[in-house]
This record gives sequence, C-alpha cells and structure tokens, in this order.
Amino acid sequence: SFPTRRSSDLPGFNRMDECLKHSKELGLKMRGHVLLWHAQTPWWFFVEDYGEGDYYVDTDEMNARLEWYIKTVLEHVAEWEKKNNNGEHIVEIWDVVNEVCSDNVTDSNWIRGEENSEWTKVYEDDSYIVNAFRYANKYAPADVELVYNDYGCTSPRKRKGMLKIIDAIQAAPDARLDAMGMQ
Repeated sequence: SFPTRRSSDLPGFNRMDECLKHSKELGLKMRGHVLLWHAQTPWWFFVEDYGEGDYYVDTDEMNARLEWYIKTVLEHVAEWEKKNNNGEHIVEIWDVVNEVCSDNVTDSNWIRGEENSEWTKVYEDDSYIVNAFRYANKYAPADVELVYNDYGCTSPRKRKGMLKIIDAIQAAPDARLDAMGMQ
C-alpha cells in the first residue's frame, strides 16, 4: 500500500500547473525534469514518519514511497492535460532518473554513494534506479518518452558506469527506457 500522503502534500504542484498553463498558452511542449535526482530529494523522504523518526526506512517502504511519488506526479500531469488541454500531452518526455552515475566509476561501483546519496544509504545498490523506471513505465502514457539523464558522457570511465545503469534498466522486463539524455 502507498504511504499516507496526499498530492497536496507535494510542494510545487501550483508551480507545475503554472508551467503547464504557460506552455499551453505559448504552444510549447515540455520535458519533465526530474522524478528521481540523486541529490535533490529531501532527506525527510527517506526516514521514518517523513522526518519525524530517527532511522532510515527499509527498502520496502522506500519502494512504496518512490512508487507513490512517481504515480502522483505523473497522474497529476495527465489529469491536468486531460482537463486543460483535451488530453494532448504538454509533457512529452520525462527525465525519470538524473545524475546517479558516480564520477569515480570502478568495476564494482558505478552509482553515487560515496557522495552521500540518501538513495544508496537506503538501498545500497542500484535497484531504486530500475524501480523508478518500472514505476514510470507503469504510470506514464505509452507515448511519453522515459529518459535517463546524466553529465560527463565524454568520460570513458563514467560512460562505462552509465552503460551499466542502462543495462540494468533494460534487463527489467517491466521497466522502459526510451532515451539517454546527455549534458
């Protein structure tokens, strides 16, 4: 089951709605950025009682929170588009995961962790990345592209890590990855 949080608990829906409104008025399409960012998710999202507890949640709870968040954001945008834009997509692309590849890739470590990512403190592996793409695939319209985005793609070592991430996503039968965004 999903955590007991409402979409109104999420900061930014008013700003998101304003962006959607202005994009519609200007006839623009958007790229949604981002559903999971290694360093931009607030710490309280990872701990008991959303910051009231003293310990990190376990992976089952974190998966529920991650799915709830992605579901809530994607369904909110789809509802807005349905209500305000005749169901036509304004957000045609979603960056599902952003900048999770380590700058110090080794054969045994290619995700951020040594940089104090809260995600790796809970998961200790890259399963949260794959899960984000599973949940995005589950809730995003099939014609909206799902993207992994990162920087440093010209570095052979970092590119090797990015390919490991992409391989893990593509190996999951219920995950979808349509493109790689390169900064």
